[in-house]
Amino acid sequence: MCFTLIELLVSMGIIAVLASMLLPALSKAREKARQTTCMSNLRQIGLGLEMYVDDNHGLIPNISGDYMGVSIPIVRMYGGVTFGLGKLVGQYQISPELFGCPSNPSRSPGYVKSAWQSPGVVQTAYIYRETDYEFEPLKGHDRNSGKAILMDFSCIAASGTSIVPHGYESVNILYSDGHVERRRNNSVPGALYTTSVTSSSVTVPPCDEIWANADER
Repeated sequence: MCFTLIELLVSMGIIAVLASMLLPALSKAREKARQTTCMSNLRQIGLGLEMYVDDNHGLIPNISGDYMGVSIPIVRMYGGVTFGLGKLVGQYQISPELFGCPSNPSRSPGYVKSAWQSPGVVQTAYIYRETDYEFEPLKGHDRNSGKAILMDFSCIAASGTSIVPHGYESVNILYSDGHVERRRNNSVPGALYTTSVTSSSVTVPPCDEIWANADER
């Protein structure tokens, strides 16, 4: 069967239109899968955290030799010194790649796994609260009820690449009781997890602000 040039062009046009309609749906499906992976990673980290707490008199991992009251996305410093949740790797069957999120290309599971195999600093796709903004070292303390402890957004304006939570559209959060929630973000300055986002820069809120927004009320 022969086709005229016009028929071929019309067919190609139809295919192009159909493809343009399908691509957004496929993109959303991929992002949903990435979000699911991030939530699964947080749940597994939460299980490892529970095991650590059980073995350490109910206390959460500290950042250094003491509780420093700061938030940090680092699980290991130079020389192989583990920080905070980095203490879960290995001993509690938590793999380094669980600290990566596929929605953040610069902090992907593959990146974190590779970084862990070198002696340098290991940055993750998650920010750990430690005892920042009134979180108690004793995990089961009444004052920790409903509080967030880990999320895939950073309140630290680090140099280079930053933690970008799913295009700033949502944030995954691990709570003190071990459950994980996905929260919608809000682009209004100061509303939730972003103060302002432009094509060239991102201004992040103070750590106490994002934890206050994440905590259940």
